Amino acid sequence: MQTRFSRSLTLYTIGALTVGSIGACDEETTPDHELTRADTLDPELLDADTGAPLVRLSTRELSAADHEASRRGFDDAVQAALLATIDIEALSAELAVGRELEFPLPDGDRAMLVIETVDELLAGITSFSGHLADDKDADFTFSIEGGQLVGSIRRDEYTWLVEPHASSDAHMIQMVDRSMLPGGEPELRQEDAGPDGPAALATALPTSTVMANGNVRVLFLYASDVVAPSAKAANIIAAFNKSLELSAVAPNNDLIAAGVQPVASSFSGQSRIAIINSMKARSAPFAAIDAARKSAYADIVFLLVSEDPTAAGDMPAPYGRVGGIASTIPASPFALSTSAYALGDLTALHEIGHVLGGQHENVANAGIARPRVSPDKTWMTIMGGYIDCKFAGLDNPSCIRLNRWSNPAQTYLGVPLGVPGERDMESWLEARMPIVSQYQPEPPPLVERKPLLPLMAVYNDDIHDYLYSTDRTVINAAIAD
Repeated sequence: MQTRFSRSLTLYTIGALTVGSIGACDEETTPDHELTRADTLDPELLDADTGAPLVRLSTRELSAADHEASRRGFDDAVQAALLATIDIEALSAELAVGRELEFPLPDGDRAMLVIETVDELLAGITSFSGHLADDKDADFTFSIEGGQLVGSIRRDEYTWLVEPHASSDAHMIQMVDRSMLPGGEPELRQEDAGPDGPAALATALPTSTVMANGNVRVLFLYASDVVAPSAKAANIIAAFNKSLELSAVAPNNDLIAAGVQPVASSFSGQSRIAIINSMKARSAPFAAIDAARKSAYADIVFLLVSEDPTAAGDMPAPYGRVGGIASTIPASPFALSTSAYALGDLTALHEIGHVLGGQHENVANAGIARPRVSPDKTWMTIMGGYIDCKFAGLDNPSCIRLNRWSNPAQTYLGVPLGVPGERDMESWLEARMPIVSQYQPEPPPLVERKPLLPLMAVYNDDIHDYLYSTDRTVINAAIAD
């Protein structure tokens, strides 16, 4: 169930702020800065309702542990980072569609966020998204869960990530240059063939299929060391649906969260391909994945894991396990992404796109299910795999991934975002999402929820937790070792 909010919003801005790179500021000479009302630059002005600042930015030097954490999975792509104290309760109470909110950034700049949607995509989690006031091609997605804010702002080659701080009530804000991120994912080329493969919808698309219900339900799983998993799942849903809207995909198609459940493993030292192969093989800790998916009425499954520089057989040092991977066969509609990359480089959208049949730019038999890469190789649409549009190393940054699916009817900076009959993910998704939405039956009609007796003894040791799905009276079984 999605709930819309329409409350008033007080506009805020930040007082004079200059924030350098990590470690550039002196604690004794540079005070914290507070987010204050838009009609003044006085950093001491407090929120009228609470008597406390909505956001306080700290320019203190990060500790060694925080410095290392801010660079984990990104290395030199992190351009700046700082800690911030955010009054989540005040922020939650004042969100409204159509309002604007100035958000301070760690490089000393600030972004004017134009709020387009405020939704409850998962129970108890408020997500809001939209674009920047001076750049409609730039977007943001945030989710609030309890006292924590999780989300990202994307503009040109930069992403600003906001996550809860690991050891305090503060939040970490990172500025990441996406053109400096390592590209590439393990190939699962054996899955390209077959009647349900990439060429299946390369010809004319039947109108009856295009107009069918394309609501794809996603069961989110998360590793034991992933922070704020439900908020991140809501962010992924919001960002994916926003990308469909931006790409003019028919509105009968969208993602719906079927549930968020833990997996009792951190997958320490394991590569992306090792994890996805365990999912496909239904080996530990995924022995009950089919039962969990069935009970949640989930068409596909998406796993969030943490970045791991110790993972063997993945990206070269210093990165290790970063990015994502997916299985495209209907019997195993599974994908995964590392947590920070999920929206930091739109990896979650890219991998879900694979599950929906999308392919990289160099797959010859993919028909229209391919991305558009700019002629100068500086950008690519969501299914771009850093192949034609290459990652050229940290000293020679190059390509970024847009939050757009290929569409010949649209342009970006005057360049067509697709090629008719060759690169048209917009048409592909309109045909494919109704098919994938039938991988599992629709949930039963909504009924009144009633208290349930514990059912622990009924199930084997692979099942350890039970919860309602967000929109139906369904018991979801969480996966454990």
